[in-house]
Amino acid sequence: SVLPAEVCQLALLKKLYVNNNKLVTLPSELHKLSLTLTLLAAGDNPFENGLMQLYLAGLPVLMEYLKKARKKKEMQDRIAAKRAAKAAGKEL
Repeated sequence: SVLPAEVCQLALLKKLYVNNNKLVTLPSELHKLSLTLTLLAAGDNPFENGLMQLYLAGLPVLMEYLKKARKKKEMQDRIAAKRAAKAAGKEL
């Protein structure tokens, strides 16, 4: 399962309880709540790729990781879009 990214639009959210929801990842957009979110209870979820270790390291560490992951994905998306545009230009 995946936590819906729409949760990240709740700008005043202070506490988020998602324990035992079979979540394997968290949306990178969650970092947008780093100024308001004071508690993330997400235990008993089968998180992927070391996400559980980041969660256990604390909310600030997790939020920083998610922020960096978001920036990395945005950069990869921009590169892919430029390559696609370039390839489309060559095909014409």
